[in-house]
Amino acid sequence: HPGEGEKFWDILYVARAVKFKKIPEFFECVRRLYDSGKRYRILFICPIPPYKRSERRTVFYDIRKVYDALFSEEEKKYFNLLTLDYLYPFPFDPATLAHFYRSSKVFVHFANDERRCRVASSAWVSGMPVVGMSCVGSLLPKELRVPPYFYEAEKFTDFDTLLPKAIGEYERAKNEG
Repeated sequence: HPGEGEKFWDILYVARAVKFKKIPEFFECVRRLYDSGKRYRILFICPIPPYKRSERRTVFYDIRKVYDALFSEEEKKYFNLLTLDYLYPFPFDPATLAHFYRSSKVFVHFANDERRCRVASSAWVSGMPVVGMSCVGSLLPKELRVPPYFYEAEKFTDFDTLLPKAIGEYERAKNEG
């Protein structure tokens, strides 16, 4: 287990199971990272709304099925998918959610059309770098939309290099400071 002050997860993603959060793209990125030999410890907290047939076009109800098809049981020991189907959309109180942020190195958000990204703002308040598309960083002043605060992806495949870069820079800064 991690020592005092050490982060347990390399990557944290908090997103509702709705399609505009681009969860399949996130899964594909993790698949590519794992295939390249990078076994990051990942926590994905994903509240799922109650099932409504009329919302199948906008809600990613098959998240568990897709996750199970993409990742082996061994990989799931490193990539933790925490789906929650109660108290939607906010199953955790702020103090509990803050525990997960404080226990992670880098926050990622895959949406390419996000308005006021509260989960990314929680990451910045926690002192975490964020990897995401320009819309995710829109809450930051322009001068802070740069590493080590924000790593901006222009396309989904950019996450494959930006996540290792953000994690590496986090670890270097920790070792230097």
